[in-house]
Amino acid sequence: MQKGYHQTNFHGIFGGSVAQTVEQRTENPCVGGSIPSRATKNKDLMKNILTQIIIFSCLSFAQEKNYFQQEVNYEIDVSLDDEKHTLSAYEKIEYKNNSPDELSFIWFHVWPNAYKNDSTAYAKQAGSGSRFAKSDSTDRGFIDSLDFKVNGKRIDWSYHPEWIDVVKLNLSTPLKPSETIAIETPFFVKLPEVFSRLGHTGKHYEITQWYPKPAVYDHKGWHPMPYLNQGEFYSEFGTFDVKITLAKDYKVMATGDLVNGEKDGKGFWKISLTNFSDPLEVDSLFIECYRKELLGTEAAKKILNEALGRGRDHGSEILYKCPKCGHHKSKLSVNVSKNVFKCWICDYRGRSIRRLIRSFGSYTQLQKWDAIFGRQDLERFDDLFAERGVERNDQTI
Repeated sequence: MQKGYHQTNFHGIFGGSVAQTVEQRTENPCVGGSIPSRATKNKDLMKNILTQIIIFSCLSFAQEKNYFQQEVNYEIDVSLDDEKHTLSAYEKIEYKNNSPDELSFIWFHVWPNAYKNDSTAYAKQAGSGSRFAKSDSTDRGFIDSLDFKVNGKRIDWSYHPEWIDVVKLNLSTPLKPSETIAIETPFFVKLPEVFSRLGHTGKHYEITQWYPKPAVYDHKGWHPMPYLNQGEFYSEFGTFDVKITLAKDYKVMATGDLVNGEKDGKGFWKISLTNFSDPLEVDSLFIECYRKELLGTEAAKKILNEALGRGRDHGSEILYKCPKCGHHKSKLSVNVSKNVFKCWICDYRGRSIRRLIRSFGSYTQLQKWDAIFGRQDLERFDDLFAERGVERNDQTI
């Protein structure tokens, strides 16, 4: 009986080789040749399975060993103009190259430009029948006044050939592995109406994806991408130190830790936020602002009386018959200064009076509310943070 052998070597993490041997071929008396026996087939199958396990293990180990993530640390000083609905800001970034590659340029996302005109990727995705497509140019937004410097020196930069919400920074000197550079720029944002994640409704502001930020560089290279309403965002993790200046009588909702909130002597507040670590806030740096003073007006009480019937006025608190449980006594307490309501019978409660009017008032009454106060449906933001498991910090100023 003649034996045939086949040897395969795998060179990898073991620093040597793994030898596999195919054994035992038997004579076939009918053909005069030889065919593999059943034992040989089983050994071939085991060999293939072992081979795949070894290859998969080697690849997984190599990928884990070669994994890297760029380090991006932000300092942003921003002011909100609630008359012109604009942001004026200055940004400083420490960018560390943790990759094994030299970088001669860096792609940046400047996503407020997604709201600039009908030719952006966002506008095309939204479609010709969207509110954005039908909006006036004065209701749209953009980012400008960019003047990029690297390590204190101005550099050349240009827009992406297809997308005006992506720019390319050409570095004067290639950024080597493990090196860090300082990138800085002023920027100005004209806030659009709320068509997507960034914008305002009256003096209610939803501020997200609003600042210049580097695109991701990973083992596949650069990932520049335009802003899209339908889709996810691929962004570098980082740390943020953010200072916000805005008019008095605003309430700010944001992730991060409040450092301080001090008056500047001119009727404005300066707020500092820091210690961002969750993917939600790192990706978006979400800030939401609205004027708390608006809810304490006679106009609010008038609309509530139209929607819920005549209430018993106790200053900032009004008592109504609860439309939820229908109890015959006035046990629904609505506090217009705190923007909350609660029924003491059925425990129906909420942190947005607008939601109460939307549920039990007419469409006309809801329109009146929005025309005066904007769409201050704040429970929607509570739900957002609850879904992501993020504890929200509210700061009343």
